[in-house]
Amino acid sequence: MPYTARLLNLRALEHRAPAYLALNPAGKVPTLVDSTSTTVRVINQANAIIQFADAWAPGRLAPAQPGPGRDKVFDRYFYFVTDVIAPGHAAFFLRKTGLGDAAAVIDLRAFSADPRCKSISTPWIRLVERHSTRFIGSPYSGE
Repeated sequence: MPYTARLLNLRALEHRAPAYLALNPAGKVPTLVDSTSTTVRVINQANAIIQFADAWAPGRLAPAQPGPGRDKVFDRYFYFVTDVIAPGHAAFFLRKTGLGDAAAVIDLRAFSADPRCKSISTPWIRLVERHSTRFIGSPYSGE
């Protein structure tokens, strides 16, 4: 999928600029703008962007054919989003507001649910950075 990445300086509140708010009224990131068709599509939610990318390039992010392999990829992806990323974000914001003890409780719960949580972030970031041919690569799935 051809793309142009545009960095936003969140500290400078570029995500609150009128041009960006016209694309994403909530001022959140990421935002994907697909101008390859006659009607420009704007997608503002990370999970929806992942599904768009999967449909754009079948077989690159997850197995193209429905079945156990594809189910496994999406099961692991949504586990990662809901059980690792979401609690991690919550803990981050609690720490930023001075509630480190509450953040520690969230971390402990996530880590006790799955010990791989402690080591999953770095492989995931590497996977995304190198545009792996599989959605959840060998560092997480063991494949």
